[in-house]
Amino acid sequence: MAAQPPALSAWQASQRRSKRAQVIDAIKRLDKRGARITFAAVAEEAGVDRSWLYSHDDLAAQIKRLRDETGGPLEPRPQRERASEASLRVRLAAAQQVNDDLRAELKQVRGDNRALHDEISRLRGDRWENV
Repeated sequence: MAAQPPALSAWQASQRRSKRAQVIDAIKRLDKRGARITFAAVAEEAGVDRSWLYSHDDLAAQIKRLRDETGGPLEPRPQRERASEASLRVRLAAAQQVNDDLRAELKQVRGDNRALHDEISRLRGDRWENV
């Protein structure tokens, strides 16, 4: 395979340096804005492909580190995706009904348990305690 002309090699090296500088500047801009730093966000901001970012280990490691550091709470959902107040009230009422039903069942089970405990004690002829 023939060697590349020096001018082509120089141009390619210049392109690599330029892309790296774009990515580093993009990361700084995102960080300055307080934006979440992800591969997609950096690629869009820098105007490069995500695959290009993944192929450069040092840049990928920096993005991963910053992504983990900036991974705060999820952004709120848009209004059209949020539950309405009415639907939340219905869900709350349903949850309260389930809670009330479970409390009533627990009261019944405890009563049954006490009755069985007393019956066993009567049949054994002495008072016994749960172990």
